[in-house]
Amino acid sequence: MKKLWQRLKMSAFIAVSGIVAIAVVVAGAIFGMNYYYNDSVKPPAPHFRKPRSLGEARRDDLEFLRGFLHADWGYTDATRRQASTLIARAEQSPAPSLAVLTLTAAKVAALADNGHTNIEMASIANHLDRIPVRTCVLHDGLFVVRARPEARALLGDRIVAINGHPIEAVRSVLDGYTGGAPQWRDTRLPLYLETPSLLQSAGLGASDTTETLTVQDRQNASQTVTLKAVAPDPDGTTAAPCDNLRPEAIGKRPAVWTSALAGRSDMLLFQGRPAPFFRTPLLGGRGYYVRFDQNDDDGGVDIQAFTRDTATALVAAKPKFVIVDMRFNSGGDYLLTAGFMRGLPRLLPQANFYVLISPLTFSAAMTSSAFIKYAGGSRAMFVGDLPGDRMRFRAEGGEFCLPYSGICLMARTALHDYTTTDCEPLLQCFLPDRLFPLVINSMKPDVYAPLTFAALTNGRDPAVDAVLAREE
Repeated sequence: MKKLWQRLKMSAFIAVSGIVAIAVVVAGAIFGMNYYYNDSVKPPAPHFRKPRSLGEARRDDLEFLRGFLHADWGYTDATRRQASTLIARAEQSPAPSLAVLTLTAAKVAALADNGHTNIEMASIANHLDRIPVRTCVLHDGLFVVRARPEARALLGDRIVAINGHPIEAVRSVLDGYTGGAPQWRDTRLPLYLETPSLLQSAGLGASDTTETLTVQDRQNASQTVTLKAVAPDPDGTTAAPCDNLRPEAIGKRPAVWTSALAGRSDMLLFQGRPAPFFRTPLLGGRGYYVRFDQNDDDGGVDIQAFTRDTATALVAAKPKFVIVDMRFNSGGDYLLTAGFMRGLPRLLPQANFYVLISPLTFSAAMTSSAFIKYAGGSRAMFVGDLPGDRMRFRAEGGEFCLPYSGICLMARTALHDYTTTDCEPLLQCFLPDRLFPLVINSMKPDVYAPLTFAALTNGRDPAVDAVLAREE
């Protein structure tokens, strides 16, 4: 009996030791992965003496910017040399303006040609004076979607020229300050064209305080107006340009800014806002609509709790089709929803799945969307427009902020490649992707139904309409 007891104790000890060892290995792997992908790119503490002038502070920022060329893993030798030359050219100025510094940082990041490797949007939105309108690029053009009182007459107008330059010429120049796919560059375009000092520094304007817009209203009547820039208003609008398209009140002073889509909160695309997740039955329960506006928690809203509740609701409802709307989801952490997204087709083995995507569908939202397509096979379709990034991109990493201007760039590291299960080079690839294999041919929509401003102003949603036409 004594020997049996000793054996049991030894077995228990071995089992507990094994569990502890596994836990230590897993914890070590998570810590090591986090350091390798994220903490290793954090910029060093600035070593400069206190700058004696604004010009010296600007040049110190430019010298510090050189460290970004090694923090981000996406540069080639050639693009790193190009970026270094850009920095050297800016350093020749005795006192580069904030606009010049901003454009230099943006161009340096853009040369990595990776959608995630860009200047932070808040670095423009919260540091530089902008005209009193907010704009968004949709399939049918560039539109004024939000405005302060002095510019409310322009709400809903399409911008066709800026400072006398046709909008396509403006886009051609400003595209050089954003890396990644063309549709992603369009989503960030408003940050530059709403900022007179950036337009002037880019050779697209004569003034750093005013901007002249040529616009067309819904009847195609044209007018030209000159707007004066106002101080940054982080409490009035969002840094992500097309988030301002939403009709709900934004910020701490919502009365200051009026939305062109005010009154359209009843559309599925906007229902339930500002909560980031929403679901509702369709067609008397024959269908179900689920929307994710981000791939992460939001304050007191737990995304995993939402997916658990949604799975329960779907099993109870047994819909014939499910719409998963990712069109305003710019990403987060795909690991939080991987089980739900991959498991949806198994949860409802007879249902069709329609994943709505747009150029604002980015990063983890692309991964989540692709999970449904991959798992659903012929029962899953993409509907809408091209997503914001390519099938192979770099993510992870962290902020790289210049010490004196406060301009921040995003240094990116790990590779995601959804065209293969054998991502190369192996040591640069995101390890968890191996645990969630995913290969699809393309993220091109099976049903092309892009968002247009004309449809939204009339309360119509092209992608939802296309799905319902197939299922009714």
